[in-house]
Amino acid sequence: MMTTESVTSISGVPMAVDLASGKDQTIVTAAGKPITNAELVAEYNRLSGKTIKRFSSRAAGLKALAALRPKVVKPAKRTKEQSAEARSRSAKGSWANAATAKERAKRTGVNVYFAKGHRQFVGEYRSVAEAFTDLKLPMGVHIRFRAKVKKEGHAKIEGKQDVYQFCARCAAGACKFRT
Repeated sequence: MMTTESVTSISGVPMAVDLASGKDQTIVTAAGKPITNAELVAEYNRLSGKTIKRFSSRAAGLKALAALRPKVVKPAKRTKEQSAEARSRSAKGSWANAATAKERAKRTGVNVYFAKGHRQFVGEYRSVAEAFTDLKLPMGVHIRFRAKVKKEGHAKIEGKQDVYQFCARCAAGACKFRT
């Protein structure tokens, strides 16, 4: 299979550069056949405005034609500010979807218990982040931990001095950890 890049045409015939051929990039017609030396000279004359009859070698002709072809210009990279602005617009637009907005607005309340001993109730919190802040747990892991609590319903985490059991689906008081 030939990977190609479109280039200017020879007398109205679309051409492409065979990118799969490695170092020796061959210019081919739209039909996939390499251009002849006469077509190479004609294309060079058309692009340069000169009138030559032949090249000293095919390689010299390809090199001269490559120098005349317009270079493919890559678009400039976005700045950090432009990237942030684009993400912001995208996020704002996603809130327009009612189902997405409803899911994002959901808050999963958690009940927290001491995991050791008598499973004493510590408190009820509106979110895992609020519980982490209040219990002085490391905020760097709370997002991953929240996902685990939502998925499994319960999860343990060790603080500096205590081990805490978080229970997400027990807001009605039917938690097996509540004593």
